[in-house]
Amino acid sequence: MPQAVPIAMIAITVASTAYSVAGSIQSGQQQAAMAEAQGKQAAMQGEMANLQARSQAAEMQNQETRLRATQVAQAAANGVSLDSDSFLNVVAATASKAELDRAQVLRNGLISQAAGQAQQSTYSAAAGNYRTSGYTNAGASLLKGATSIAGTASAAGWFDAPKTGGTPSPSLYSGAARQATNQ
Repeated sequence: MPQAVPIAMIAITVASTAYSVAGSIQSGQQQAAMAEAQGKQAAMQGEMANLQARSQAAEMQNQETRLRATQVAQAAANGVSLDSDSFLNVVAATASKAELDRAQVLRNGLISQAAGQAQQSTYSAAAGNYRTSGYTNAGASLLKGATSIAGTASAAGWFDAPKTGGTPSPSLYSGAARQATNQ
């Protein structure tokens, strides 16, 4: 009957260790999945920002075209020569500023897209780290369980060397010791 207590303690330790190992792996997998989802979201947001920038740049182009048409119509209505240097300078300056503004909007869109891709890479790396952490924690749980089992077995005397003479102790070596003495 005294052997039943260590065996029960070892069985409980094995079950607890198995549960802890599975939980560690599952936790690592869930954290990795969340990081990958966040990475995909960041990449999509970057792509959306770039698409919005392109749309905004196209609208700016349309506004610049309407402004140029308005300038030409107003100049003609006021009797300004459309091929005069002063009028052409105004139109060129307006077009140049509009082009610079449009280019800046497009650059910002590309920067946002690149930032989203960089965040996705960071989240992907984090996902790998979360998986590794889950397996590392599982390994640590296994070692802790094995140490606990060994401590319980040792306290029960299972690793004691057989005693010389008298009744053999209930150790792992006792079966081999009995066989040796019976021969």
